[in-house]
Amino acid sequence: MVTTVLILVAILFVVCSITLLIYISTRKIVIQKNSLDKLENIPSVFTFKNIVKALGGFENIVEVKDKKVKIVVLSLINKKHLKILGIKWTLEEDFILMSVTGFNLNLFLLKLERELKNFK
Repeated sequence: MVTTVLILVAILFVVCSITLLIYISTRKIVIQKNSLDKLENIPSVFTFKNIVKALGGFENIVEVKDKKVKIVVLSLINKKHLKILGIKWTLEEDFILMSVTGFNLNLFLLKLERELKNFK
């Protein structure tokens, strides 16, 4: 009687441990496949992709001139997202002038200019 109970407990333990191993291995695959652990996919992180998304995407950006970004439709700019990213902005006609305290946006503007050439 005691040995059968021990055998059943051992079988149950083996089944649970195999199930746990399968769960952990598939969880790693799902995380790596969807890239949930990368900073780029967190919307509040200050990255190139998130800034462009807050500006309305590449479709909404025409050109970069004199450290200003020319926008097609001003209503597509996500002002709340820009505030979350810590970007201060001002509108001048069709251009948006951005500034961030403690950060130089020149590299962002150069990369944006290159990406716009590749996009079009």
